[in-house]
Amino acid sequence: MNRKTAVYLPLTLLFGAVLLAQNWQPTDSHWTDKNNTEHYAAYLLETAYYQQGYCGARVEIKQDGSKRLFIVEPGEVFHLNDVVVSGLRNFPTHKLMQDGPKSGDVFSPVRINDWLEQIRNKFAKNAGPLESVNWGAKFDHAHSQVNVQVMVKERD
Repeated sequence: MNRKTAVYLPLTLLFGAVLLAQNWQPTDSHWTDKNNTEHYAAYLLETAYYQQGYCGARVEIKQDGSKRLFIVEPGEVFHLNDVVVSGLRNFPTHKLMQDGPKSGDVFSPVRINDWLEQIRNKFAKNAGPLESVNWGAKFDHAHSQVNVQVMVKERD
């Protein structure tokens, strides 16, 4: 499915500041002082889409008169293919995974961070059985899937 979304954003809404007028010219996607604010706005849009599972989202900046037009191509929604826990010796995996994301869920780094923060609060603070909990992701862009690996270190 090929969708495009056009987003008109007054830059003052994004940054809460008044921008001085400047003579806008395309810069062939190079980051310069002149277009720093526009590229940062595009980055924020890409990040917002990424957090909702659109890991291939791209934002293109075009001029529309005196306004800037941010064209968003969200791409496909990425889903979790697998969540693998490594590093456990004694601690039961099912205790970590009972409230965790499941295969088929829409990928959300915010959801994973919140889940792991709950695990840290429950099992790592106050000399709990876990010393550290971190995660990483591998993206399969061809199938719009993400494999998440949770790395756990138990206390000795």
